[in-house]
Amino acid sequence: MNLYNYEGLTEAAQLIIDILQDDAQTKQQLEIVGFGKAHLQAGKDYLQAVNGHLATREQLEQERWSLSKQMNAGLLAVRDQLSGHRKAAFFALRKNPELLHALRIDKIERSTWAWVKQAIYFYQQLQRHKVSLEAQGISQKEVQDALKTATLLLRQKKDRTQKKGLAQQNTQEVRQAITELRAWVIEFRANARLAYRQQPQMLEMFGIQVKSTT
Repeated sequence: MNLYNYEGLTEAAQLIIDILQDDAQTKQQLEIVGFGKAHLQAGKDYLQAVNGHLATREQLEQERWSLSKQMNAGLLAVRDQLSGHRKAAFFALRKNPELLHALRIDKIERSTWAWVKQAIYFYQQLQRHKVSLEAQGISQKEVQDALKTATLLLRQKKDRTQKKGLAQQNTQEVRQAITELRAWVIEFRANARLAYRQQPQMLEMFGIQVKSTT
């Protein structure tokens, strides 16, 4: 079993734990060389920590993927709406250039989050100045919904950034847990080689390679 990949390491640790839990005599032999109940419990804790952190990583990745999918759909919707609503506002306010200028829609910002903020400002100003676009076929509810979608995008962006930070922290936790579990398996194997130096079949049972004497 390769202790330097996740599958091999956890398989080796689980094998050790299962055997020691089911075989009291084997456990006693290891206690003689100093590998006792506390060592076994530590191995269980390390293995649980590794599996727990990896489960958290999978959950975070799924949440980030789902959030990114929602954000992409929202960005497309807001972009399309902003374009249409902007044209409608130009037509509705063609005789009110001062108010039109106050909406700050002379041109759409290039960077994604700049124009999302621009959209939020635009829709807020439409409501503040009680500008109606219904004559252009755009209801007040549609304007409100567009504002909600754009505002939600900023919250989702913040959430995604937070989840990225959590994922980075989780990566460190996974590495630490794997390092501790690997050290535990290596320690166990050293004790097992001492306890079963005359019983190579026992070492093989634990997944420990034994050099052939023939």
